[in-house]
Amino acid sequence: MDTRRYFLTIAFLCLVSIGFSQTQRFNSAKRFSFGFSFSPDYTFRTLKSDVDDIGFIDMRNEMESARFGFTTGLTVKYRLSERWILESGLQYADRGDKMETEDADYVFPENGDDPFVPDKTKTINHYYFLGIPLKANFYVVNKRTKVFLSAGISTDFFSGSKTKQIYTYNGKDEVSTFSEEGVDFNTVNFVGLAGLGVDYRINEKLELRFEPIVRYSFSSLTTYSDLKTYLYSAGINFAIYFQK
Repeated sequence: MDTRRYFLTIAFLCLVSIGFSQTQRFNSAKRFSFGFSFSPDYTFRTLKSDVDDIGFIDMRNEMESARFGFTTGLTVKYRLSERWILESGLQYADRGDKMETEDADYVFPENGDDPFVPDKTKTINHYYFLGIPLKANFYVVNKRTKVFLSAGISTDFFSGSKTKQIYTYNGKDEVSTFSEEGVDFNTVNFVGLAGLGVDYRINEKLELRFEPIVRYSFSSLTTYSDLKTYLYSAGINFAIYFQK
């Protein structure tokens, strides 16, 4: 082997070695990423009874409806491989339902045209949770724009409730807000998660996410044995992730 070929071979091996070591450091450094997420949610509940409800559940389902809530918080991702990522964090959620009537006689039929009876009523229930999700993402398409399927479970800790009531008299609203008293809420709820999302890498440090996601509680909102309330929500999770 002549001297020029010898030096070219050594230079090539050095470049390969440097490139390989840089790739190893890059992969190691890129395993973790941290972010912030926000999901506007369409939230409601399912009622189940262990006894004959004599139409009580049907009546509530007729009177009550879904409302908009949200889920937001900090997230962390750990890359197991090119296609698998584990995700966790700390999330704050506002879920619940609402009841709205245009005809007050439906709620107060015995009062007739009493001027002290509102023309419209609206009740909005808020239930707040601090959650620790654990979710696995599998990347079907793994390029700059990545498509993934996700599934997991969140341990949600009940942190409080608020009920907002709005009564309308002759076009004017009267608003009152209070916390539900005498209700035994479950302090820990387990919530199933499932989604289909897209990650888009802006550069080596920033990544954006768009993820339609469904959440369904496996635990009843309250401890009552005769009536179970299971909250659920469907939303679009927007997130931004940072890497060192």
